Amino acid sequence: MPLARMAMHNSGEHIHVAAWPTVHELHQLASRHYAFEGRCFVLAVGLMMPAEDLPRELCDGATAQSGDSQWIEHGGSAIIGPDTRYVLDPVFGREELLVSDLDSDSN
Repeated sequence: MPLARMAMHNSGEHIHVAAWPTVHELHQLASRHYAFEGRCFVLAVGLMMPAEDLPRELCDGATAQSGDSQWIEHGGSAIIGPDTRYVLDPVFGREELLVSDLDSDSN
């Protein structure tokens, strides 16, 4: 993937959308690294999936590890600036629309 990243950086992207199943700690780190390396904003998008949407055939232990949790995928969406700081902090365990004005001249 380094060549793919290099191609994206060389294209001069200002905003990168990184879609993850759940933006857990390692994905947060990867997204912040991408923002720093590419000198761009990163919209780290974490998916939400309620436990009730999981087909019964796939339920073997999938929800057992988080017994009282209603989510299989927990989100973690965030907006990250080119300096790796969060423009908007990660949001876990609830659906929320993240909106922010981004100043591409500041990077």
